[in-house]
Amino acid sequence: MHYSCRDGDTPSVIALLGASTEGLGAKDWNQYTPLHLAVDGGHLETVRALLERGANPLSVTKNKGPSSVVLAAARGYTAVYSALVAHSPPPDAYAALQIVIKATEYRYRAVCPEMFALKCSP
Repeated sequence: MHYSCRDGDTPSVIALLGASTEGLGAKDWNQYTPLHLAVDGGHLETVRALLERGANPLSVTKNKGPSSVVLAAARGYTAVYSALVAHSPPPDAYAALQIVIKATEYRYRAVCPEMFALKCSP
């Protein structure tokens, strides 16, 4: 599953998840879930397939590591970021701060303009 997500092989991901969604939360050696890997590669269709099957966009890598939403902002993947936000509750202040920091650090403020307008939950 992880290799298919990393490579953006959406048909394989769908086939693998056809039998069971058990692997959605599985983490690799770097603590990345399949969703993290699809986001890291900018594979929008794979991201959508995972989200439709219940992948958690707020799952973090390591202790307080980046969520998929933060990773999309850091990579500048606007469409991927939008898909993830559509499947997420409004971020709390800590999550919003992570998104703003990563987007600014990598000069991708245009990815998440709503974060710069401070539209997040308390």
